[in-house]
Parts: sequence; C-alpha cells; structure tokens
Amino acid sequence: FKMTKREAAKSMAKSKQNMRENLLNDLSNYNSELARYRKDAKENLPYHDGDLTPTEAFEKISQTQRRTKKLKNRGGRLVPGLNIFDLEPPAAKQISETEGEIVLLESIWGVADSFEKNWAGWKDGVFRDLDTQSMEQTALQYKKKVTKLGREIKKWKTFHAVKDRVEQFLKTLPLITDLR
Repeated sequence: FKMTKREAAKSMAKSKQNMRENLLNDLSNYNSELARYRKDAKENLPYHDGDLTPTEAFEKISQTQRRTKKLKNRGGRLVPGLNIFDLEPPAAKQISETEGEIVLLESIWGVADSFEKNWAGWKDGVFRDLDTQSMEQTALQYKKKVTKLGREIKKWKTFHAVKDRVEQFLKTLPLITDLR
C-alpha cells in the first residue's frame, strides 16, 4: 500500500509539473497573441481612415470587438489554472487600451454617420423648405460633440476629417441663408 501511495504521489507530482508547464506555455502564447492583437488593432481600426464611410468604419470596429471578446474569453479560461499554481493572471492592458479606443472610435464615427444622414436630407431637400436656423443648431451640436471628443483623439485623421466636414458646412451655411 505504501509503495502504491509513493507511486501515486510521484505520478501526481509529475502530472502537476506537466500541467504547470502546459499552463505557462499557454500563458506565453496568450501574451504573444495579445501583442499581435494590439498591433493589428492599431493597423486595422479606422483611426486615420477619413475616406471610409461610417458603415465601413463600424464594420472594422465590429471585427476588432469580436476578436477582443475571444481574447478576453481565452484569458478567462486561463485564470482557474493560474490560481491553482498561485500565478498572477495576465493584465491584458492591450485589451483595455483597445476597448477604450473603440469607445472613442464609435463616438466619432457615430457623429460622422449622424451628420452624413442629416446632410443627405438637407442636400436632397427642397431649397425653399430648408430651415437654416435648425440646420445651424444641428451643425453646432455636431461641432460641440467633435470638439469634446478632440480632447482625446486630436492625433487621429478621422477626427480631423469629421471636424473639417462640420466646419465646412458651417462656413457655407450663411451662403445658403443669403441665397434664400
């Protein structure tokens, strides 16, 4: 019985060591995947794609969100094993940084989408029926939103493209008013 107990203890120690090594290998692979994920996010998210339509931008954002969810789930599956060996779970700051940027991207592209929809209605409307005061108020609200977002995203070309589009419209609005 004692011999069986010693063999079981050896087998258990060996299995525990194999499990720990597999877990550390999985953790290393996960950390490598996080680095690739962040690099891909910086390359693929529409930070500097002012020429995209909002629909195309939202699709790129959605793709990154799906990948983010998968990576978070994968990291979550590592946690129980890490806890067994008293190992620290990965911080995954790449995910939190990307999620923060996604929120800002959704905001600026949301403004762009809303502005484009209003612009489509205004440009296709009957000239005499245009309410220039309402148009100006709406454009000023867009400008305020864009300016507020600009505090955090001034380096993004998308920000400047949306900002320029709104400002261009505001500059032409007095001409529209004078023509009426």
